[in-house]
Amino acid sequence: MTSFSLLPLGLVLHISGIVVMVGSLFAGYLTNLQLWKCLPYDRDRALTIVRATAPLRMAGGVGGIVIVAGGILMMTAVHGAFMHQVWFKVKMGILAVLIVNMIVLERPAGRRLRRMLYDGQAPVDHMAMSATRARIRFFYLLQLGLFLLIFVVSAYKFN
Repeated sequence: MTSFSLLPLGLVLHISGIVVMVGSLFAGYLTNLQLWKCLPYDRDRALTIVRATAPLRMAGGVGGIVIVAGGILMMTAVHGAFMHQVWFKVKMGILAVLIVNMIVLERPAGRRLRRMLYDGQAPVDHMAMSATRARIRFFYLLQLGLFLLIFVVSAYKFN
């Protein structure tokens, strides 16, 4: 396969991965809104929502893998030319913030949410629930905003 055909193939994979990853993130945000409406009153229904939307997390991961594969193909096609451009370095920095956001905000809040859902005997702690809800909401909005920023940086390719 020539480097000429690697570039469009890489771009198709890259964009497809972004669509899957951002789509699953957005769907997760919307279903999370529904989850918080029923969690204080109906844990069984909230659990059903969590179980039904669990594949979104895997889809986002697959999307991330496809993004990386497409990026590697594109970098191979252009012989790494993007690596030295300012817009690409900014894009990689934003990507690092996306990953840190998942580790720092989403994981601990997700663990707290699972404890709330699966500890059916404990009474609902409204303060803890409110704090967890705020943190998860902030996570989703920040992730979506960072992806939007990546789109802008990639489209304008400033140097």
